[in-house]
Amino acid sequence: MVRAAEWLEREVNEQPECHATLAQASVLQTELRQVVAQLVEGHLRHCVMGAVELGQTSEEIARLPAPIQSILFTRRR
Repeated sequence: MVRAAEWLEREVNEQPECHATLAQASVLQTELRQVVAQLVEGHLRHCVMGAVELGQTSEEIARLPAPIQSILFTRRR
């Protein structure tokens, strides 16, 4: 993903026509969303469900949504 971001940045700086670069940015954005969806699913399955199964306290479990909230509610710049 880092290489893709570096490539896109290079394209933005070097590409006189933005149409192709915008199309590629859209593809990368879609791919990144898919990766994030997999990460969230893994977090829910392993961390959240695991904490419940292990009998962790409600305070410990209450902290587990924080990474998901940071993804969903991060301000866009």
